[in-house]
Formats: sequence, structure tokens, C-alpha cells
Amino acid sequence: MTVFSAKTHLTHLERAGLWSWCSEVILFRETNFFNNEEYEIKKLFETCVRASLAHCRKPTADREEWQKQVELEQQLSHHARYFLQESSLTLAYLGFPLLEAISKKVCRAYVDMDGRVTTPFNVPKKTGGVREYDPNGRWNQKQCSSLRDLLFLIHNELANEQLKKALSEFRDHISTLDNSDDPFDIVYK
Repeated sequence: MTVFSAKTHLTHLERAGLWSWCSEVILFRETNFFNNEEYEIKKLFETCVRASLAHCRKPTADREEWQKQVELEQQLSHHARYFLQESSLTLAYLGFPLLEAISKKVCRAYVDMDGRVTTPFNVPKKTGGVREYDPNGRWNQKQCSSLRDLLFLIHNELANEQLKKALSEFRDHISTLDNSDDPFDIVYK
């Protein structure tokens, strides 16, 4: 289902509002997107959302309201202001742990949150062939801490058609930026 037509152009502020609203829906307790045992993932998600929206402000109606916002920001301590200014760096460092945690959540029938394999599965190797994971296999088959392999498991085995299409679009986009390797290998680097 498409919310906006291809001709719709969202401003930066509208996109920020949309992301903020979507995040609030996901984080709302009654949606149960994150259960009680996933508190750390929920907080990581929330922190990433806040970091991505840190520079967003409520639109001001006039110069006086804008001046009040500026004065409030100036009251922040030096460290808080610096952290706010560098929120994109924070997001860059937290984004991959969040992607790994959400991937493990999606793959929970195969891998627990610690990466322990609970159900056998296979993924393609970078060099060709197949990498086997098996809870009863050799020591190197019992643990999956590879974001690349989790993404392949989701794409190849767990994703419904809609998610598979979205993942394929992301893969295509990554390939336009760097086509030296499979997009999941690039994400893993």
C-alpha cells in the first residue's frame, strides 16, 4: 500500500514529522512490536530515531518564537549541544547494532539474540557454495554473528513478497553506490 503518490513531494519537515509519527506508532506499548524481553532493542531503536530527528524543530510562526527556540538551545550545556550537533555520528554507530538486533528478532526461529543457532539453515558463501549453520553441527556452525548471513536468511527464507521486494530495492540501491560485491557483503564490511 502506497501512502503517497509518486508525484507527492514531502518537505524535510514533513518527512521528519512522518518518521517521528511512524516511530511513535512502533514504540507505542500497545502495538507490541517489541515485547518486554526486547527492552534493549526498543531503547536502541528509540535512541536511533531521536538521533535522526535531533535537528528537527517545531516550525516557528514568527521571529519572536524563533528567537525563543534559539535561546532555549543556547541554555544547553556545551556537551549536550555538541552531542546534538554530532547526532548523525551517533546514529551511524548505533544503526548497525540496531539492524543486527532487528535481524535477529526477525530470524528468531533460527537464531537467538546471542547468535546461537537454534534451527539449521544455509546461506550462500561470498566465495560460492553454501555456508551451513546447525545447532548440532561443528563449533563454527553453532553461532551466527554475521549480519550478512542474517540478511540473506531473511531475504531468502523469511521475507514475505512485500519485504523481499523492499530488500531487493535496497540491494539495488546499494549496488548503484558500490557494485564491487553483493550488497549484503557491502553492508557487512
